[in-house]
Amino acid sequence: MSDGRAARPDAGGIGPATLLWLTAGLMMLQPLATDLYLPALPGIAGHFEVGVATVQWTLSIFVATFGAWQLVAGPLSDRFGRYPVVVAGALVYCGASVLAMLAQTIEVLIGARLLQAAGACSCLVGARGIVRDLRSPTEGARCSPRPPPS
Repeated sequence: MSDGRAARPDAGGIGPATLLWLTAGLMMLQPLATDLYLPALPGIAGHFEVGVATVQWTLSIFVATFGAWQLVAGPLSDRFGRYPVVVAGALVYCGASVLAMLAQTIEVLIGARLLQAAGACSCLVGARGIVRDLRSPTEGARCSPRPPPS
């Protein structure tokens, strides 16, 4: 390009507002899976007849997996593309949510939360990659869906 910037991939018709809503939707999975989950911890402990400390493992495993999975999801999205990683992450997240809902033991719930974290992390990493691929760092940091001035 004549201005010295690296070429960016074509947005494929993704406008600024669509990109904003897409990334916001993908990035909301982690807060939904933690912040909305916290008030239910005592009820979960009662349901499984275990202590609250045992149920807190569902949150600990989620946070640890979410942090560690970034080291896997990032290279996967670089190698195979953002779309497959986001779709796989969303499917894993949904499947893990169903598994968590149907869990008969606390151990199954802990495993489901681990899978849920991997799915949510894949979606978040993919969303960040999409923004980075389609926008410059300055454009990607804008809060407004308006395109930058020419």
